[in-house]
Amino acid sequence: MNPNVVPGVRASTEYGFRQIMASGRPQYLHGGAVIDGAYARDPLNTGYVDRLRAGLLMGRRTTGGKWAPSVIGTLGTTIAGTATTLTFLHAAEATELLRRVGATGTFKITGPHVAGGRVRTRTLTYSAIGALAGANEVQTFTPDAAATAGTYRIRLWKPDGTSVWTAALAFGATLAACQAAITLALDGVAGWVASSAGSAAPWSAGPIALVLTASGTGYTGRDYPMCEIDSTSLTGPTAITAVETTRGYPAAATVTITAPGLAATNCVQVWTPNAAWTAGTMSFGFTHPTTGAIHWLTFTYTTDLAGTLAVINAALDAEFGTGAIVATGGGNITSLTFTYSGGVFAGREHPLPLVSFAGATGAASTTTFTNLGGYSEAFVAGSLIQPTDGSETIRGILGEESGLKVTDDDGATNLDVECSRMIVGSGDGAIDASQIINYPSDSTLKAWLKAALRAYSPGFVFDDDHAG
Repeated sequence: MNPNVVPGVRASTEYGFRQIMASGRPQYLHGGAVIDGAYARDPLNTGYVDRLRAGLLMGRRTTGGKWAPSVIGTLGTTIAGTATTLTFLHAAEATELLRRVGATGTFKITGPHVAGGRVRTRTLTYSAIGALAGANEVQTFTPDAAATAGTYRIRLWKPDGTSVWTAALAFGATLAACQAAITLALDGVAGWVASSAGSAAPWSAGPIALVLTASGTGYTGRDYPMCEIDSTSLTGPTAITAVETTRGYPAAATVTITAPGLAATNCVQVWTPNAAWTAGTMSFGFTHPTTGAIHWLTFTYTTDLAGTLAVINAALDAEFGTGAIVATGGGNITSLTFTYSGGVFAGREHPLPLVSFAGATGAASTTTFTNLGGYSEAFVAGSLIQPTDGSETIRGILGEESGLKVTDDDGATNLDVECSRMIVGSGDGAIDASQIINYPSDSTLKAWLKAALRAYSPGFVFDDDHAG
């Protein structure tokens, strides 16, 4: 509640209720929580940033023990550990960093180095905040051969999250015809603009990319799912490669940072069999980091350790490139160590290889297979930007469905406010994960966020825990 509401006629305000629970009733923090008005804003609640929406992730500040949002914003683009500039996804989030921390200071960034990678947190120092124009979504669709007959359709995404199909386009449709179909499908708005890599009628001219750019009125500065080509009625191409060339994002802000300084670490895996491998052949299935394909290699034991390692490394070099994976070992052979140190294998996590003992003498099973390290200096887009005042440790979810105002009536003075609905468990129901503000799309960052909440209250169930 706001204790400073003054009677009288004031400007009208619109409120929207947010339903955090997918089902049932949540568990609230016993005794409630006090939110620190000086450190609490909702930067994406446009026009009402001093009204905190339900769904905000919350933690407790070390000084004073009051509650504040655990996430200031999200990373707009992937950054490397050598980067000196970071981009917020939204300019309003950088504005909140400036207000909450200052023109210089520190913040934490939490996320994986690659999609689905290991999540880690680093503290970064920044020295300046500047503006950055947003980027428009660009997607390319490239057939593997020229179209010779038939038709195709394009599925287009709209800013409201819905999609629509164009009418059927002839295999030799010009860009003008393609654009006309797009505009018609989007109710007269040229939201997506069609272009190509060099032909007025790209698909009948050869395997030429059709480029779709979300640059029309109302479509700019947004991240969209991939559009889709229905080529079932098209003759010629057997596959169409779809690539998000540029991820769209709204007007954002850049932050000048001290490089994270996180040195890349190569993955090291140590395999130990139940007994020494002394003769015959052994097969290992390695997963390629970019294609996901499993490459089976069969190694033949020779008369000594050095000779066997030479055979193994020669096969690895031939398959993946010189030095991509380096094998070392001990005994005769009582263990093998694989170091992923070259090419696209370096600085990544890798699954453990599959092992086949068919043809081997001595070794018949795996005793242990350990996976050590393996990450790059990067953080993926969507990583969380957090404060360093203690509230970055996520302890609950704000459950005030009508919003909680943290300033006085004219917005000039910060107010500490009591919150009786701080969710610390899902009670007899489940949390609607989609209603969590700054809920990540990356699978491992989702798992990290849920684990952070469950570390303080194991009774959290989310509606997407068993999805799919």
